Amino acid sequence: MHDKTFFIGTGRVARECLKILNEHRTDVTCLNVEHEDFPIVEPICKRLGIEFKSFDRDGLKNFLLDQRNDTLIVSAHNGYIFPRAITDKPNITIINFHNAYLPDYRGRNAPTWEIFNGEAHGGATWHLVDSGIDTGSILVQTKVPISDDETALSLLTRSAQAGVELFRDHA
Repeated sequence: MHDKTFFIGTGRVARECLKILNEHRTDVTCLNVEHEDFPIVEPICKRLGIEFKSFDRDGLKNFLLDQRNDTLIVSAHNGYIFPRAITDKPNITIINFHNAYLPDYRGRNAPTWEIFNGEAHGGATWHLVDSGIDTGSILVQTKVPISDDETALSLLTRSAQAGVELFRDHA
């Protein structure tokens, strides 16, 4: 068990993962570095009584580098790339949601590329974060079938739902 749990992310996936974390862990702090045009994360934190801290990128890096306790960071729909100085800290474990079936489609816009390349399925993956982009060890994943009339948005939405369910099942 970790001494501290931090969450970082945006949007609906973040909202649902925060609800799940709040059910399973008593001491969660939400860290924010991204502006949400339609705020979802801060209001759910207020409603659930989860501490919410905003940083610029350097401020977040320094905050995480200062952590001395055994720390878990849950990252879901998060655009912040954790610097090697953080990913290499032995007391920090970072798990990340990726809206594709790794290791095949790393990085951004993965559902678009899964459709473009004619894949039979996309996916949802939770993995450890290392110094690469979506290259850490896979913790759990599931396939999401791609239909003939699939759009990137519909696949993204279904992959996100599958990712939330995986998180719920394994939290």
